[in-house]
Amino acid sequence: MIAAIVAYEQGYLAGCRQVLDAVRPGFEAGAAGGADGMDARQWHNLDVYRRYLGRLLAYREAHAPRYPARAVPPLFLVGDSHALAPAGMLVAFLGQQWRVQARLVMGAKAWHLARSAADRYGRAFAIAVDRLPAGATAIAIFGEIDCRADEGIVPHASAHPDQPLDPAIAALVRGYTGFVRSEAARRGVTMHFAGVPAPNPAAFAGMDVDAGLQSAVARTFNALVAVAAAEAGVAFVNVHRLTAVPAGLADGRRHIDTHHLLPAVFADAARAARRGAGTRAARAA
Repeated sequence: MIAAIVAYEQGYLAGCRQVLDAVRPGFEAGAAGGADGMDARQWHNLDVYRRYLGRLLAYREAHAPRYPARAVPPLFLVGDSHALAPAGMLVAFLGQQWRVQARLVMGAKAWHLARSAADRYGRAFAIAVDRLPAGATAIAIFGEIDCRADEGIVPHASAHPDQPLDPAIAALVRGYTGFVRSEAARRGVTMHFAGVPAPNPAAFAGMDVDAGLQSAVARTFNALVAVAAAEAGVAFVNVHRLTAVPAGLADGRRHIDTHHLLPAVFADAARAARRGAGTRAARAA
């Protein structure tokens, strides 16, 4: 699966498709009888990537006009699996046309980056930024994993209802955005930020999760990243605003699977982004 991910990230779509076709029988057999030498969670995560990439390939085939062969500057999207969704797409951002180039830091959470370069994910992020061209324009997109029902913030808040939620999220966002800004500045990269989508109820169906808490975590995280972007004078890409219905949850119509968004959602949010406008974005979230 790593080969398929790299092929998609680099725009080698035929190679990605070949790998997906080659591994499909193994995944189908594994789903039926288990995978030797791999725990269920690892197997599930790889299968999520397999299905996700398949959907992205199908989306690109169905929306080819959004991926024209036109020479425009690269806009690097450095992040978790959400960085892959708009890869290769032509987007408008800060009054200019760009082509999104994904730089995946696989499995990374904002929590990992908040722990700085001592964490292996922090080192992976630093390597990804090191490999960007001098003077590159990039967007960091992390945090959706931290906001999931079975990861990080929500389980901790559920287990400690007596502890205030906002200060913990604020400390996380402060550490995450501070680390990203520092690493980017050291390398002469202009780093903007993207937020997290509103939670999709399909992603936590059947779990014993307070939907109100789930909504509040994503909304608060998103708003605080927006503020951090405004304070840094950079743009904030507010995908939360485009996915949240009045209850603060998504209705799934702008998702390509239970967690990831359709590529066009990022493009729409990028078009609306303004440098240093994060405070307004936070209120809108």
